[in-house]
Amino acid sequence: MDRGGAKVSVAFFLLLIFLASALSLKASASTGMPFKDLKLVYDLNLPLLTVSPPSSFKGTVEFTFVNVSSESADVRVILDGALITGVGSSKMGLNGTVTMPTGMNTLLYLKPDGEPGPGGETEIIGLPLRLDGSQIFLGGIFKYEGEIPIQTPAGRFTAYRFRNETSISNLNLETFLHYDKESRVMVYAELKARSGLYTYSYTMKLVEANMPREAQPSPCLIATAAYGSPLDPRVQELRDFRDKVFLKTRMGSAFMKAFNAWYYSFSPYVAEAERRCEPLRLSFGAALYPLIWILKVSKNIYEVAPPILEFNLMLMGLTASTMIGAVYLSPILTGILHHRREAVRWTLKMATCLTVSSTICLIAMAAMSGAATSWLMLLTSTMVISSLIVGGALAAEAILLTRDKIRSLKQFK
Repeated sequence: MDRGGAKVSVAFFLLLIFLASALSLKASASTGMPFKDLKLVYDLNLPLLTVSPPSSFKGTVEFTFVNVSSESADVRVILDGALITGVGSSKMGLNGTVTMPTGMNTLLYLKPDGEPGPGGETEIIGLPLRLDGSQIFLGGIFKYEGEIPIQTPAGRFTAYRFRNETSISNLNLETFLHYDKESRVMVYAELKARSGLYTYSYTMKLVEANMPREAQPSPCLIATAAYGSPLDPRVQELRDFRDKVFLKTRMGSAFMKAFNAWYYSFSPYVAEAERRCEPLRLSFGAALYPLIWILKVSKNIYEVAPPILEFNLMLMGLTASTMIGAVYLSPILTGILHHRREAVRWTLKMATCLTVSSTICLIAMAAMSGAATSWLMLLTSTMVISSLIVGGALAAEAILLTRDKIRSLKQFK
């Protein structure tokens, strides 16, 4: 291979590594919890189990993160409500600061790396609050019970559910904690206290949060602008593919974090340009048709493959990425490398090796319940980008071969 072709191929390979790393690093930086000035407001209905006669607190508590480092966070706590006892109620408030660890699972948020494994046990550090001399502490060893939909005044969430059971004197206590899958913030907690035939239920519901944009349900901005409405069937097709396929698995969720960090860095500007320029809007609408068709085909593969979600997602992702690369990337590669055939083949070999190695690593990590999210983001991004290049390079090679055959036939005539 000539030096020019080698330089081009090496540039493609380095660009691939850079893109995968940049996607995962940007997503890790943008979705970390907690962050400075994060504010969480909860509705409270909590028991004070050590108080006699039995009593409870009803009101709101606001947590504001004022200083955040890699090891700890200072949290300003404002409590406002009423202490209710058997003889009446009295207004109660608290205004102070507590310190919470970062990079660990706590009552208010889960650590950024790692996904809970089915049936696994997780230590969750509680937040001690003193009310009228009594301490509320909802920490301990919790068992992961899967994902469930949760509705609170702050919105609708898909939440990780954790359960802890313990006893205090003659009370049996069950604590359930629910964390939003995307932001990893605690959105709902429930404590059930059983004594004899009586059961008392106390709750902590998220009512307000200033979570970053990436943590909220993400619209398909470019497609919505191209087709005019988020309710357009083609936009819904893209959204359903994301929500009902990718976000159902750990690997898919990790990839979407990396993808969203990249996509939402430019899509608002593209969508605005589409709204102002009708030819541009029509062009994007036409350009998205192959993508929608490819995703439909890939979804069919996902549904008929063996019932192993992570394996299905990898198979579908490889298929979709290769076809997308063949459609959208091959014209670019053909134009750049039409005089450097060896560069096309070398690029194809390197991208194939990277696709295979990243897929093998993902298969190994699929068996690990505690795989770090940052690694999943890096590997899924690498697999997708490298398979895009594989598809583009294969299609470019086919185009160049067809061109050569046509030329040879013309010369023969």
